[in-house]
Amino acid sequence: KAADSFRHALSCAREGGEVLQQAAALVGLGLVLLEAGKSQADVAIEALKRGQGVLSELLSDVGALETLRVELLSQVMLCARALQIALLQRASPADLTEALSIAIQAQATDTIIAMGEARVLPWDELEDDLDTSPMTWPELQALAVQTACGVLVYSLLDDHGTLAVWAWTAGQPAPSVRVVEMQSVLGSVAGSWSEMLEKLHDPALAVGEPGGGERWNELMRVLYQVLWSPVEDMVGAWPRLLLAPQGALNLMPWGALLDPLGHPLLLKHAFILEPSLQCVPGVLRSLAEAQATHSPLHSSALVVSNPFLMGSSALPGAQDEANAAADALKKLGKNVAEVKEENATFSTVKEHAKGAGWVHLAVPLGW
Repeated sequence: KAADSFRHALSCAREGGEVLQQAAALVGLGLVLLEAGKSQADVAIEALKRGQGVLSELLSDVGALETLRVELLSQVMLCARALQIALLQRASPADLTEALSIAIQAQATDTIIAMGEARVLPWDELEDDLDTSPMTWPELQALAVQTACGVLVYSLLDDHGTLAVWAWTAGQPAPSVRVVEMQSVLGSVAGSWSEMLEKLHDPALAVGEPGGGERWNELMRVLYQVLWSPVEDMVGAWPRLLLAPQGALNLMPWGALLDPLGHPLLLKHAFILEPSLQCVPGVLRSLAEAQATHSPLHSSALVVSNPFLMGSSALPGAQDEANAAADALKKLGKNVAEVKEENATFSTVKEHAKGAGWVHLAVPLGW
């Protein structure tokens, strides 16, 4: 696997010149050493950090390599995954905290790749708006204080369902960390990680379809076993959680996961979901400014329900949920715009969302 990654990196590097080839070689060397196990962790970390440095330099001057931007970012992600694995193998307290910092950088890079490929914003604007610099442990502790939350970070270490999960709360001297092999749990339950993702997006699992509700509930029980049970003791009874999953894990309906008694996680924890913790300080600043100036951002809200999707029926319970959310927001003094059914097009929702400080979506998963 490491050798294949190395060969792929070198083939891409030939298009980008000698400097990119140097970076790819360093990352590839780190991967090969990593496969040798814990005994080579020190040398692997050194090679990977050098490769990371060269990649960072290339990204800061990517104008001449515009066509290779996604490949460069992919190499950054590959390097970040390998560094996390090597640091977790070495496992000193400083290594574990550094691995967390790299995981958060990887989340930001992942977000840039996803939004760039979807053309949400031009690449240069994305890289300006999303900070990928390391976050220090005091900054991460401050997030727990500012949000009044326990913090949970999920990092994908490979494409087969190996996770590193960090958890901490205000005043904790160091984060707790655990590596979870999801495939080992899935092997005794149902299928592979990729099959779980496919099931999650299967239209036949819609609650309104015949038998769909029970199949959906079964999937939520499996995902609870895979994603939550291995780290449940790290979270305990924290009432509010700032949850930062990575990649495909952002698509998980975390609050709907069902425990062995059939209770959804939302009954135990209130979730704030962020694709990257790098986004949170900016959001907190914007909210503080809106509250201080009584701007429309603080007073306006948008509720979206049952958007029209070709070939699908109304989502059961969605309109009741939207009505309850709108009533609750109005009682808080918000000016609520309600958009539903055939009026809930992407362009209409996007336009309304620009000036909204609160948005509630009662829509199908993946909409």
